[in-house]
Amino acid sequence: MDEKADSLKYLDYIRKIPCIITGQPAEPHHLRAIGSSGERKKPSRRHYTAVPLSRDIHIAAHVLTSSKFKERYSINLWAEAHRLFTNYVLEYHINEKL
Repeated sequence: MDEKADSLKYLDYIRKIPCIITGQPAEPHHLRAIGSSGERKKPSRRHYTAVPLSRDIHIAAHVLTSSKFKERYSINLWAEAHRLFTNYVLEYHINEKL
């Protein structure tokens, strides 16, 4: 797997998942900043830190400190990013090799 090239497919995968907090339609929130909007369309390992958040929750993630966010929503976004990435690898990469 060329992980950098695969990163845009991963973002598509994240876009299909509802918000991990509200269950509403979501957009990717990068836990590691990705930069300007043009950078979001280029392959990057930072895409693997994305989690699906509704628009309102996404804005809160940018306004609150990570500890305040975790306290308010009772969620560890890094743990969720790890869970989502693991599911992606199992679903799309392990199964294709079996």
